[in-house]
Amino acid sequence: MIASATRLFAERGTEGASVREVAAGAGVNHALVFRHFGSKERLVRVVLDRQLDGLLAQFRQAGLDPAALAAVGEGVAERELLWKLMTRAVMDGEIDFLTERSFPEMSSVLEAIERGAEAGGVPKEVEPQQLLLVVLSGALGWALLDPVLAEVVGAPGETPERRRELARSAFSELLGIFPAGATRLSESEEASAAVPTKAPAAAFAKAQAATKPAWSAAAGQPPRGREQVCDALVAAAMELFSLRGPTAVSVRQVAARAGVNHALVFRHFGSKDGLIQAVWDRVVEDLAGRVVRAPDYQGFTALTEALAESETIWRLLVRAILDGKGETIAANPYRFVDAMVWATARGQEAGMVETRIHARLVVAMVCAMGIGWLIFHPVLIPLLGLPDREPAQHRQALRNTAVQLLGWHGAPPLAGHSH
Repeated sequence: MIASATRLFAERGTEGASVREVAAGAGVNHALVFRHFGSKERLVRVVLDRQLDGLLAQFRQAGLDPAALAAVGEGVAERELLWKLMTRAVMDGEIDFLTERSFPEMSSVLEAIERGAEAGGVPKEVEPQQLLLVVLSGALGWALLDPVLAEVVGAPGETPERRRELARSAFSELLGIFPAGATRLSESEEASAAVPTKAPAAAFAKAQAATKPAWSAAAGQPPRGREQVCDALVAAAMELFSLRGPTAVSVRQVAARAGVNHALVFRHFGSKDGLIQAVWDRVVEDLAGRVVRAPDYQGFTALTEALAESETIWRLLVRAILDGKGETIAANPYRFVDAMVWATARGQEAGMVETRIHARLVVAMVCAMGIGWLIFHPVLIPLLGLPDREPAQHRQALRNTAVQLLGWHGAPPLAGHSH
C-alpha cells in the first residue's frame, strides 16, 4: 500500500489519488488502508516520512567524506518518485510533518564540509549551510527542470543521464571538490552548445510602455469583445493552472472563472492546448519585459526577483512540468535566456566571471538553484537549520553564495549596448 500510494501521490498529488485507487494499485481491499493506517492523512504522513528517510540516508553517507556531497545531488535527481512527491507535497502544502522532526544527520554533513574547508577541498569563505543549500537547491531544481534546461538553455548532453553527469561535475567544480576545468564536454557537445559571438539583439529591445489591460476582474464587469475575453481567459487559466496544474483544470472551469461561455475558449484559442500555449506566450512576454538592457549582474538579480515575486509564474511552470507539459514550455523562444548565456560567455572572456564552466551550464545551474529554492525552501529551511529570516533575505544569501562561487565580479563592458 505504501508503494502504491508513493507512486500515485507522486503522479497526481495527495488529493488527486483516492484511497480506493491506492488499494487497487496494491491489489488489496480499500478497507485495509484504514485498518493499518487509520486514515488517508496518516498514510500520506507515512509515505512522506519514508521518502524523507531515503533522502537523509544519503546525507549520512555524505557525512563521512566531503567529496561524497557531489553524489548526493545526483542521487536526489535519480530518485524520481522522491523529488516528484516532495514537489507535489510542497505545492499542496503537505509539509506540516517537517515541524515534528529533527535532522541530526545535518550535523555530521556540516562537520564534513568544515573538514573539507580546512583541507582546502571546499571554499573556506562560504558557510557550510550555504554550500549545502547550493547542492540541494541545484539538485532538486535540476531534477525538475531537466527537459526545460535542455531545450531552453541548451544545457549540453543528449540524455538526462549525461546531463546529470555534467551537472554533478559542474557543481563539484563550483564547490571546489573538483579542480577548475574538470567539467569537460565532448567535441560534439561543444559544437552543439556553442555560444554565438554576436549579441542576441532581440533580447535587448527596450521594454514597451506598460499599458492597462483591456479587461480586469477588479472592474466588476464581465469581459466584452475579443480582446477582453482573451485577456480574461488567459488570466483565469494562469491562476487555475498554477494552483492545480493544466491537466486537472477543465475548459469549463477556466471559462467559469473568466465569466464567459466555455465555447469562447474554442472560438479564440482552438483548443485547450491552444489556451495553454497562449498562457505561456503571456509568461514569456512578462519575463522578457524584465530584461530592458544588456544583461549584467543587476539584470540577473532583477529577473530572479521578478520570478520570486511572481508566484503564479513559477507555480505554473512547476505544475506544467509535473503534468508532462515540458514540451509546451520549451517551445517558446526565451530570448532573455539567450541573452543570459551570451552575457555569461562574454563575461568569462573578459575575466569578469572566473569560473571556466561552460556558459550554458552556468546559466542552467543558476536557473536550477533559483527554481529549486523557490519551490523547496519550506523543506530546506528546517532541514538545514537555516535562521529565521524574511524570504528575500534568504534569496539574497543564496544569490551571494552563487556569485561568490562563480567568481562573478560584475558586468563587463558590452560593445554596442549601454548599461
